[in-house]
Amino acid sequence: MIPAKKRGNLVLTGMPGSGKSTVSRRVAKALNREWYDADAMIEREAGLAINEIFERFGEEHFRALETKCLIKLLRRENTVIATGGGAILNNAGLLKKNALVVYLERDLEGIISTMKAEKRPLVKDDPERRIRELYEKRKSLYENGCDMIITNNGSLNDAVTKITEAYYAYFGNQRP
Repeated sequence: MIPAKKRGNLVLTGMPGSGKSTVSRRVAKALNREWYDADAMIEREAGLAINEIFERFGEEHFRALETKCLIKLLRRENTVIATGGGAILNNAGLLKKNALVVYLERDLEGIISTMKAEKRPLVKDDPERRIRELYEKRKSLYENGCDMIITNNGSLNDAVTKITEAYYAYFGNQRP
């Protein structure tokens, strides 16, 4: 694959509920780049919701689909990609090799409130405890698997501005 610097891809990683999809969609618009949501692509290609994939085939099968999806997306150039929360588990090297990787960090209480409102397959039993466990398990993976950390505890515009500025600083100040 072409090195990240030449490819121009930006990938957002982070916990479910950290705002990856919302923020990355706005960043793509600000950068005039194509936007992809890896989880949505998996659902489209599998013809099943993520919850159904987990229930029918298990997490291991889902993670294999996720890796295949990310490989396809990272072959593109000048894209903004929102990953699923667990994409970092098996794909940190793949992501860093082919994109500027931003860990979208959010305070744990914000993540908990967002995730409790949604039906996520890995936290459906005792959501608050499971979310805390996932956070503790993944936090260092996100930190070690990224090129930079952007905190998303403020406004959407603040996060978009920080990431857009980081993109131009990394890839150069050439505006599209």
